[in-house]
Amino acid sequence: PKDQTTYTHLKRVDRSVYHYKNVLGLAKLCSAVGDSDFSKYEQQANDIKNDILNKMWDEETEFFYDLHYENDEKAMVKNIVGIYPHWAEITEKKHLGGLEKLFAKEHFNTGCPFPSVSKECKAYRPEGGWMGRFIKGRNGCVWCGPSWPYTTGIAIDAIGIESRRNDHCYDEQFAHVLREYSLQHFRDRDIKKPYLVEHYHAETGEPLSDEVDYNHSFYLDLIMSYVAGIQITDDGVRFDPIDIGLDYFILDKVQIRGDSYTISYKSEDCNDPRADDIEVGYNVYRNGSKLTGQV
Repeated sequence: PKDQTTYTHLKRVDRSVYHYKNVLGLAKLCSAVGDSDFSKYEQQANDIKNDILNKMWDEETEFFYDLHYENDEKAMVKNIVGIYPHWAEITEKKHLGGLEKLFAKEHFNTGCPFPSVSKECKAYRPEGGWMGRFIKGRNGCVWCGPSWPYTTGIAIDAIGIESRRNDHCYDEQFAHVLREYSLQHFRDRDIKKPYLVEHYHAETGEPLSDEVDYNHSFYLDLIMSYVAGIQITDDGVRFDPIDIGLDYFILDKVQIRGDSYTISYKSEDCNDPRADDIEVGYNVYRNGSKLTGQV
């Protein structure tokens, strides 16, 4: 693995998706300030999207793959970043089989979400190392099986996105994985001991890295976007929560576009006295007034 002559460079799914999202963001910024270049960047983003969908997707195995850097031959290893196109919201229903690999025990459902490669990969090692060799030491970063919180955050976001796009069909899976991901942020799953490292054993959840507080995830955004249900779009603010099984919550003084929002939830059978002042059900208040109708 340290011999450069054995390397095969790849056009990676994750970098392609990052590039797509960045160029699309640039197009929207140009449009917002009246810069005529927005159409050029919008077209470039669309070209990148089409390349991802047409070149990286394999219909037979239902997954997105990295490509050989010269001839675009697919590297037929199910890397966790193969679900990034779902996160970018460029997929269709015919691609859902790729996302569903996250829930399959023969692929990415290994206990500690999510391994960096599918269990079917011959190099899969949830404890790290390369084919049994710890070439970077016991805590070295090798992308062949351990679980990375950053990528898990993107995967959970992708599940939430696709669940909303498809009549909330993955809400149960979202709730389960978000709970496991939440507990990963504490030593030995003890919520009195905040603790997060770079990567974990993908089956046991054992911390592999010794870099404590390695917090390059976006956990808070998952809570705000899905548990509280806040969606900020070009057309305004929408509220579409995913029920993760909480008894109650309240999120107060959320400032959005000049307005102050309070979002709360209380289950019908909640008996916790701390929730006595919370109205039953899911409710949204803007500047102190309750929003009615569909939220």
